[in-house]
Amino acid sequence: MKRSGILQWIIAALTLPLVLSNTACQRVSDNVPASANAKEVVDNNKPAYGDTLVEGTIGEPSVLIPMLAGDSASHAVAGLIFNGLVKYDKDLTITGDLAESWDISKDGLVITFHLRKGVKWTDGVEFTAEDVMFGYRTIISDKTPTAYSEDFKQVKKAEVLDKYTFRVTYESPFAPALSSWGSLPVLPRHLLEGKDITKSELGRKPVGMGPFKLTKWTPGSEVVLESNHDYFEGRPYIDKYVYRVIPAPATMFLYERPFAPALSSWGSLPVLPRHLLEGKDITKSELGRKPVGMGPFKLTKWTPGSEVVLESNHDYFEGRPYIDKYVYRVIPDPATMFLELQAGGVDWMGLTPLQYTRQTQTPYFEKNFNTNTIF
Repeated sequence: MKRSGILQWIIAALTLPLVLSNTACQRVSDNVPASANAKEVVDNNKPAYGDTLVEGTIGEPSVLIPMLAGDSASHAVAGLIFNGLVKYDKDLTITGDLAESWDISKDGLVITFHLRKGVKWTDGVEFTAEDVMFGYRTIISDKTPTAYSEDFKQVKKAEVLDKYTFRVTYESPFAPALSSWGSLPVLPRHLLEGKDITKSELGRKPVGMGPFKLTKWTPGSEVVLESNHDYFEGRPYIDKYVYRVIPAPATMFLYERPFAPALSSWGSLPVLPRHLLEGKDITKSELGRKPVGMGPFKLTKWTPGSEVVLESNHDYFEGRPYIDKYVYRVIPDPATMFLELQAGGVDWMGLTPLQYTRQTQTPYFEKNFNTNTIF
């Protein structure tokens, strides 16, 4: 069976950014006089600095130190503040980030990173190979409560060759070796060395080198980022990025319609099985891990750190779902998730519209997904 249901969700997730993009372009063209010639239209459509992008998020970030973050909201925000040695471009090809280039030995066991010079943390201190070494030692430490250490424990030896050169040697060939050096292991040594990373104020007031920096965090309401004008790849065109915390998806869709939040707030949040919870402390109930609901799916398996498996509810009042099983695979490292997507290990992950288009124009996708299905 072709996975049309999954594709529908992908299309839905991508529609809003495309609509926003088209709207922005329309606003620019609206300001162009009817008598303007083609050259003037092109000039007016050049990127301009300014404006604010507001994104709705169901979950609120918990901590903004990447290796400590265990939720997608934290990684989304931290991803705009911190950098890695490498990253993926719009074609999902590994490219340099804080590393200008790298050399890989013929046997694939040794990677030598050549770092950018003159890059500074937002507090003005220069980034060096010592920051990478510090982050590496921190993520593999038994004192660091992180779910992402396994890739780095494959390293046999790490070395700082000079201020701008960092080398790692692996015990044996490791496929995601290069891609694993994303934003997780790079930390400001000058601010964290000798301190308990789990108690650092950087978890709420991060200092990074990325395109944005945190300026305001109102718990339960919003996280505000402002552009880093000294960003080493150039000042971002967007001046401000705001994550608004809106727990109910229905409220998020209807937020700008008068009185809509009042009605939409009566979604799934207030409906609970009275027969199972009455007279009990809800915070200690086993239903938190073994829920009993009435929805299209029901939980059948939860393997911490690995996966959550849902199976279709054949007695669902709106009819049995076409998809029999829905699996959430826990893949903390986006780089590894990209590899799984390309290999067919996962069907769906967050992609920009351009990345989505490029990655779905393949024989594999055409064979396994019904691209003609719409809502």
